[in-house]
This record gives sequence, C-alpha cells and structure tokens, in this order.
Amino acid sequence: MRGYACNEEKIWGWNFFYDYRGDHAYHQIGCGFEWLGDDYDLRLNGYLPIGKIFRESHSPFVVDFPGGFVLDIKHRIFATRGIDAEIGTWFRNECTSRYFDLYGAIGPYVYYKQFHSAFVGGRVRLLAQFTDSLSLEAEVTYDAVFKTVGQGRLTYSWSFGEPSCGYNDSCLSRAFYDPVHRQEIIVNRPSYRVYKQNW
Repeated sequence: MRGYACNEEKIWGWNFFYDYRGDHAYHQIGCGFEWLGDDYDLRLNGYLPIGKIFRESHSPFVVDFPGGFVLDIKHRIFATRGIDAEIGTWFRNECTSRYFDLYGAIGPYVYYKQFHSAFVGGRVRLLAQFTDSLSLEAEVTYDAVFKTVGQGRLTYSWSFGEPSCGYNDSCLSRAFYDPVHRQEIIVNRPSYRVYKQNW
C-alpha cells in the first residue's frame, strides 16, 4: 500500500507478505517500509520464519558397521530471519524523461540462523525503466555464505489509481507502479549434523 504525502511531496508505503518455499516447506512472514522521493528512496524490510524452522535432509548418509550397527547422518537445514535496507536514486537529468531511465540502489542485509552467528552481505541492483509499467532489472549480492549471486527480472505492473491532492509530479509518478523490492525467496542453509545410531 502506498500513499502520497502532499505536504512533503513524498510517497510512503508499507507492505505485509506471506512467503512459502516448497522444496523444504518453509513459511515466513515479512513486512516492509518505503519512503520514495525525487532525489532518493529508502527501503527497509524484515523477515521472520514461522512454524517449523528446520527440515532434515531427504538423503541421509548411512555408515554400516559389522554386527548390524548403523550410523545415520542427516543435515538440518534452517530457515533464517533477517532484515535488509536500501537507498536508491534515478540516474537522470530531468524529470520529464518517461520512456527510458536508469535506477541504481545499494544496501546491506543481515540474516540470523539458530545455533550460528549472523552473516552480513551487500546488494547492488540496476534497473532500466522503459515505460511507467515495464522495466528490466539486474541484481548482484555478496556475503561470506552464498558468495556472489546474480539474478535478473522483467516486470510489468499497473496502478489502481493516483492520489487526489493535486499530484502531478512526473518524477514520482513511476513510484506508484514500481513493485515492492524485497527478498521474496526464504533464505536457508545447512546448520549442523544429526547423528542417529542403533547402539
């Protein structure tokens, strides 16, 4: 949900999400806040796993010993909770450009996992806006756990309306069409080994 602060000529927004990751049946809720202006944008998001926060690997490593003794080794994979923040700006000289613009953003993120310390990383993204509704985006992240990861996205979006308080600023008009920027994929990683034996 977004609204236009008429007195400050800024757009503010907040959001709530529910995410599901099917490969290990993880669930999480997320919430975020955004403050969008002519010169720069600020975004802050938080993520919290709900329900069972870990799953055991489907393919255990089994060690057989003489006498029928067996050692069963599995990995527990935990969903992580975390936060991320971002500051971004448009690379343009005038507000009247409506058919092609470039947008850049940078910010940190941090995730916490049970029984392990937090890991911190950074994100850089570049967005090419072709019309109010169509954009192409590239993003690169880096941290000590997942190293360098890149991804791309093609987006088409539309607005259900504009504010009624004299809003006519083309610099901010695209913000109403801009999708929410957040980590929609639940972050997880192996945590520790679980040993089961029959002796």
